[in-house]
Amino acid sequence: MKKSILLLLVSAVLFFSCKKDDPIPPVDLSGTTFKGTAVIGTINYDPFTLIFNADGTAQVTIGSFAPFAGSWNKTPNSSMVYFFFNESPTLTWKGSATLSTNNTKLENGTVTRLTPSTINGTFTANKQ
Repeated sequence: MKKSILLLLVSAVLFFSCKKDDPIPPVDLSGTTFKGTAVIGTINYDPFTLIFNADGTAQVTIGSFAPFAGSWNKTPNSSMVYFFFNESPTLTWKGSATLSTNNTKLENGTVTRLTPSTINGTFTANKQ
């Protein structure tokens, strides 16, 4: 009798603990454009534009400066977006931002020039 009760309890625990949660579908930013403003050093740039292409390449436009070629990535179930671009052969940048819960805004964005000297900035951008 004790074995039957124990088996029944174990079965119930396994049945209820194996409930599958619906996975959060990954967000694909391929083919999207985000436009906003940035403050880099002490200078305001408007617009600050990020274009994320399906092949992993990106274009970053800072104010009136021509688009800079780069790349982007995002882990499928993460809200963090990362991008990298070259201002010139010797000036490299990295950036990151948090994708809003409705996938329409890049928030708390940061950009940093890595070489030859560090310059930091912040940005926000809305999906176009």
